Amino acid sequence: MNGFLSAAQSASGKFIKQGQRFANPGDSVTLEVRGHTSRPKMIFGTSEPEVDKNGNQIMEEMIEGLDYDAESEEEAQVVLAVSKFAQKRAIGKALMDAGVSSLEPGGILKLTYTGLGTPARPGAHPPKQFDAEYTAPEPGDTPWGA
Repeated sequence: MNGFLSAAQSASGKFIKQGQRFANPGDSVTLEVRGHTSRPKMIFGTSEPEVDKNGNQIMEEMIEGLDYDAESEEEAQVVLAVSKFAQKRAIGKALMDAGVSSLEPGGILKLTYTGLGTPARPGAHPPKQFDAEYTAPEPGDTPWGA
Protein backbone atom coordinates (compact mmCIF):
# COMPACT_ATOMS: atom_id res chain seq x y z
CA MET A 1 0.00 0.00 0.00
CA ASN A 2 1.46 3.34 -0.94
CA GLY A 3 0.56 6.94 -1.61
CA PHE A 4 -2.84 7.47 -0.08
CA LEU A 5 -2.70 4.69 2.44
CA SER A 6 0.37 3.29 4.06
CA ALA A 7 1.37 0.98 6.85
CA ALA A 8 -0.81 2.26 9.65
CA GLN A 9 -2.92 0.25 12.03
CA SER A 10 -6.57 0.76 12.80
CA ALA A 11 -8.76 -1.23 15.16
CA SER A 12 -10.34 -3.05 12.22
CA GLY A 13 -7.14 -3.20 10.18
CA LYS A 14 -9.00 -1.62 7.23
CA PHE A 15 -7.35 1.00 5.10
CA ILE A 16 -8.86 3.27 2.51
CA LYS A 17 -6.78 2.57 -0.57
CA GLN A 18 -6.41 5.29 -3.18
CA GLY A 19 -7.02 2.91 -6.08
CA GLN A 20 -10.20 1.55 -4.49
CA ARG A 21 -11.76 4.84 -3.45
CA PHE A 22 -10.37 7.36 -5.93
CA ALA A 23 -10.27 5.49 -9.24
CA ASN A 24 -12.86 7.67 -11.00
CA PRO A 25 -13.79 11.36 -10.75
CA GLY A 26 -16.63 11.70 -8.26
CA ASP A 27 -15.34 8.92 -6.00
CA SER A 28 -15.33 10.05 -2.39
CA VAL A 29 -14.97 8.99 1.22
CA THR A 30 -16.93 10.44 4.12
CA LEU A 31 -15.83 9.83 7.67
CA GLU A 32 -16.46 10.99 11.18
CA VAL A 33 -13.10 12.10 12.51
CA ARG A 34 -11.90 10.38 15.69
CA GLY A 35 -8.38 11.84 15.72
CA HIS A 36 -5.33 12.58 13.58
CA THR A 37 -1.56 12.58 13.78
CA SER A 38 1.37 13.44 11.50
CA ARG A 39 4.18 11.10 10.59
CA PRO A 40 6.97 10.91 8.00
CA LYS A 41 5.91 9.43 4.69
CA MET A 42 7.97 6.32 3.92
CA ILE A 43 9.34 5.25 0.53
CA PHE A 44 7.24 2.32 -0.64
CA GLY A 45 8.78 -1.02 0.33
CA THR A 46 11.45 0.50 2.59
CA SER A 47 11.80 1.95 6.06
CA GLU A 48 13.38 5.11 4.63
CA PRO A 49 11.52 8.43 4.94
CA GLU A 50 10.60 10.16 1.68
CA VAL A 51 12.14 13.60 1.12
CA ASP A 52 11.38 16.44 -1.29
CA LYS A 53 13.86 17.92 -3.79
CA ASN A 54 15.30 20.13 -1.01
CA GLY A 55 15.93 17.18 1.32
CA ASN A 56 13.04 17.98 3.67
CA GLN A 57 11.03 15.07 5.05
CA ILE A 58 7.57 14.71 3.53
CA MET A 59 4.91 14.33 6.19
CA GLU A 60 1.53 12.66 5.87
CA GLU A 61 -1.55 13.13 7.99
CA MET A 62 -3.10 9.99 9.44
CA ILE A 63 -6.81 10.59 10.02
CA GLU A 64 -8.60 7.99 12.13
CA GLY A 65 -12.35 7.86 11.73
CA LEU A 66 -15.55 6.00 11.04
CA ASP A 67 -16.25 5.41 7.36
CA TYR A 68 -19.87 6.36 6.58
CA ASP A 69 -19.82 4.04 3.54
CA ALA A 70 -18.69 0.93 5.43
CA GLU A 71 -20.77 -2.20 5.03
CA SER A 72 -20.57 -3.12 8.71
CA GLU A 73 -19.61 -1.63 12.05
CA GLU A 74 -16.44 -3.76 12.12
CA GLU A 75 -15.32 -2.28 8.79
CA ALA A 76 -16.21 1.30 9.75
CA GLN A 77 -13.02 2.05 11.71
CA VAL A 78 -10.47 3.25 9.17
CA VAL A 79 -7.27 5.23 8.83
CA LEU A 80 -6.98 7.71 5.98
CA ALA A 81 -3.39 8.68 5.08
CA VAL A 82 -3.28 12.09 3.41
CA SER A 83 0.07 12.77 1.77
CA LYS A 84 -0.78 14.28 -1.62
CA PHE A 85 -0.52 18.06 -1.85
CA ALA A 86 -3.91 18.36 -3.60
CA GLN A 87 -5.57 16.38 -0.77
CA LYS A 88 -3.95 18.53 1.92
CA ARG A 89 -4.88 21.73 0.08
CA ALA A 90 -8.51 20.62 -0.31
CA ILE A 91 -8.81 19.67 3.38
CA GLY A 92 -7.14 22.94 4.43
CA LYS A 93 -9.63 24.94 2.35
CA ALA A 94 -12.53 22.97 3.85
CA LEU A 95 -11.26 23.73 7.36
CA MET A 96 -11.05 27.46 6.54
CA ASP A 97 -14.56 27.38 5.05
CA ALA A 98 -15.82 25.74 8.28
CA GLY A 99 -14.10 28.43 10.38
CA VAL A 100 -11.82 26.03 12.27
CA SER A 101 -8.06 25.56 12.32
CA SER A 102 -7.84 21.77 12.55
CA LEU A 103 -9.79 18.54 12.35
CA GLU A 104 -11.72 17.90 15.55
CA PRO A 105 -13.07 14.62 16.93
CA GLY A 106 -16.70 14.29 15.88
CA GLY A 107 -16.27 16.44 12.77
CA ILE A 108 -17.40 15.09 9.40
CA LEU A 109 -14.86 15.08 6.54
CA LYS A 110 -15.74 14.28 2.94
CA LEU A 111 -12.86 14.00 0.43
CA THR A 112 -13.77 13.73 -3.27
CA TYR A 113 -11.60 13.01 -6.31
CA THR A 114 -12.72 15.62 -8.88
CA GLY A 115 -10.52 14.80 -11.87
CA LEU A 116 -7.06 15.27 -13.32
CA GLY A 117 -5.11 18.52 -13.23
CA THR A 118 -2.51 19.88 -15.61
CA PRO A 119 0.79 17.98 -15.76
CA ALA A 120 3.80 19.85 -14.35
CA ARG A 121 5.66 19.26 -17.62
CA PRO A 122 4.86 17.72 -21.01
CA GLY A 123 4.73 13.93 -20.84
CA ALA A 124 4.27 13.84 -17.06
CA HIS A 125 1.27 12.21 -15.42
CA PRO A 126 -1.43 14.72 -14.57
CA PRO A 127 -2.01 15.08 -10.82
CA LYS A 128 -5.30 14.02 -9.26
CA GLN A 129 -7.38 16.93 -7.98
CA PHE A 130 -9.54 16.80 -4.85
CA ASP A 131 -12.30 18.73 -3.14
CA ALA A 132 -13.16 18.44 0.54
CA GLU A 133 -16.02 19.41 2.80
CA TYR A 134 -15.78 19.61 6.57
CA THR A 135 -18.48 20.05 9.18
CA ALA A 136 -17.16 20.86 12.63
CA PRO A 137 -18.77 19.09 15.58
CA GLU A 138 -21.37 20.95 17.60
CA PRO A 139 -19.94 22.31 20.83
CA GLY A 140 -20.78 20.13 23.81
CA ASP A 141 -22.41 21.26 26.97
CA THR A 142 -19.82 22.81 29.22
CA PRO A 143 -19.99 24.70 32.50
CA TRP A 144 -19.23 27.85 30.45
CA GLY A 145 -22.30 27.45 28.24
CA ALA A 146 -20.34 26.95 25.02
